[in-house]
Amino acid sequence: HSHENMGIIFVTHDVEEALYLADKIVIMSPNPGKIDQIVTSPLPQSSDRRMDMKHEPDFISVKRQILQRIRDTSNIQSSTDLLGRIRQHPTKY
Repeated sequence: HSHENMGIIFVTHDVEEALYLADKIVIMSPNPGKIDQIVTSPLPQSSDRRMDMKHEPDFISVKRQILQRIRDTSNIQSSTDLLGRIRQHPTKY
């Protein structure tokens, strides 16, 4: 058998989950959905990852950068802002 590079596309809205499971995180822009940015996870290869790594400074820093990029591209400044928009236009979200 030959060794082939294989990959998995995993879709999630949970930034911590994405950072923990993936080597690369693709951030999508809203309306129309397209690739906005690709971020490399600061964690070691998948087989060497541990749950407690989410408390490490590199992990926290990249998580904040991703969340800020999502806010910037969606014009949402906080979770409270998002909840207000959902209440005003529930079918849009």
